[in-house]
Amino acid sequence: MLTTRATVRVLIVEDAAPVRARLIDLLLEVPGVEIVGEAADEATALALYEEHEPDAAVVDIRIRNGSGIAVLDHIKRHNRNCLVVMLTNCVQLEFRQRCLEAGANFFLEKSREFSRVANVFRHLQRHKSEGLE
Repeated sequence: MLTTRATVRVLIVEDAAPVRARLIDLLLEVPGVEIVGEAADEATALALYEEHEPDAAVVDIRIRNGSGIAVLDHIKRHNRNCLVVMLTNCVQLEFRQRCLEAGANFFLEKSREFSRVANVFRHLQRHKSEGLE
């Protein structure tokens, strides 16, 4: 019997275009991951979230015209099951605590843990395809 891979639909929220491009390249190497949108600012991120209702989001804390924490809050208010990876250089304890309290599933440091993002999505995709959401 053939198995169909479940698609993990991901929103990228990052203001630096080169970092967004690197993230997209990294995630597209994971079978079953689909990038449904990319945003550099809060308003665009929220609009894309509402339009696409992704399964997951990768969010930086510092984004243009707003805050990644506000994006995280919005996502988790609307869908607690949406996996959110905070990927940031703002690694101070108060940022980590605030994000985890708001429901972030992961809080990763860009400079040291960038490649871990792909592992998170490999794991998520595996669970979706096995029906273990």
